[in-house]
Amino acid sequence: MNRLLRPWLAIIAIIALQGCSWLRTELNDPEITLVGFSRAASDGLLLQRFALRLHITNPNDLRLDIKGMTFTFEVGGRELLHGVSNDIPLIEPYGEAEFTVQGSARLLEALQLLRDTHRNGSNTMDYTLYTRIELAKGWPSTFNLKRTG
Repeated sequence: MNRLLRPWLAIIAIIALQGCSWLRTELNDPEITLVGFSRAASDGLLLQRFALRLHITNPNDLRLDIKGMTFTFEVGGRELLHGVSNDIPLIEPYGEAEFTVQGSARLLEALQLLRDTHRNGSNTMDYTLYTRIELAKGWPSTFNLKRTG
């Protein structure tokens, strides 16, 4: 029995090892860029909403099916917006897409930023966009991206 079993175990081991070679161990991080920033419809003075127009580039040879993303938008080192979205288009291999996400403003931070800007007399400000993108399937399943400008 042992002599009959050995060839089959060897064949199964070869097939299993070949199957492992099909698994992806690494994906390149997508590139995300801020294209636009605008005010969105809001439900009153205390809850202000803004829209970020984002451009994403997929440097991989497989499509990115994005389940959702969270983001934080900072200006001058102050967190102005944060939000989530599950409405992101499928990004084809070596493709790109533009989409809009909406976020809630942190009014106190915005007022402090305006005060600091007025005091410093600066005409330009640096921004940082932090995003966490979760894929519907695949490995790795999450990308943490940072974009500055």
